[in-house]
Amino acid sequence: MATPDNSIFNNSFSRNPSVKLPTISTDLETVRTYQFEVNFEGFPAVTENDRDGGGVDVTVAAKQVGQISYGVESIPLDRLNDKVHYPGKPNYEPVEITFDNLLLKNSSEALWSSFKEVYSPMTGFAGQRLNNGKSYKGQRMTIVELNGANEPIASVELFGVYAEKVAFGERNYSTNEFNTITVTFRFDFVNYEKKRGIGNPGIHTGPQAVRPRTQST
Repeated sequence: MATPDNSIFNNSFSRNPSVKLPTISTDLETVRTYQFEVNFEGFPAVTENDRDGGGVDVTVAAKQVGQISYGVESIPLDRLNDKVHYPGKPNYEPVEITFDNLLLKNSSEALWSSFKEVYSPMTGFAGQRLNNGKSYKGQRMTIVELNGANEPIASVELFGVYAEKVAFGERNYSTNEFNTITVTFRFDFVNYEKKRGIGNPGIHTGPQAVRPRTQST
């Protein structure tokens, strides 16, 4: 491969501020790690146990979302002196979400109720069951990315979600911080969607002006 005559950085970041601001000054706006919310859809145990309804209590309690990863395992193929790889089955880890233990909301109770649909320590019941049992798998949990005006601009959607583990935060007289609950969620499928119109201020004027694609591959 021949060495290129020019570089992307040189082309993109060259500047003459008196005429036009360069790319580095205008087009590298990035999503902030603190601009997000977590929405729940099809989680009966979550949405029916909060005070505001629809999972709002749990949404406003979410304070930290761990890394979400999804990939495939590699299948090695050995022939003579060579070794190559082919993609195999999917491989992914659960995601940890930390919630504030809100005093005036039912977020903690809703999260615990969601786990009890997976396994109830008080009854020993686990998984799908009839009568008073609810669906232990949530249809969708969405980590929504927001811009500076708190408008949704993109989202990571997790499907077939259930609470695998609940960790109640440490209590300590010598600390000065809020108490938390960390829930480990397992999921089956994942999708990432960015709304149309991002990058064009004339189009992106609010959530109603930008809509996700109807079909993705």
